[in-house]
Amino acid sequence: EAREFLVQRKLTTIYDLDRFTDKWQEAEELEEDQQQLIKQKLKEYHEELAKRESSELALHNE
Repeated sequence: EAREFLVQRKLTTIYDLDRFTDKWQEAEELEEDQQQLIKQKLKEYHEELAKRESSELALHNE
């Protein structure tokens, strides 16, 4: 059910979920545990992005 909801609303990548947070956070179709899972994945995504950006800055400044 959750997967079908996300696919129908074209929320199929972590980028989509990040960009359109309001679409899935306001959805009654997604259970609280499913929303928590998405939030955790987004947190990991943002941490990875920050790590990459700092690595790129360090390489650029050398």
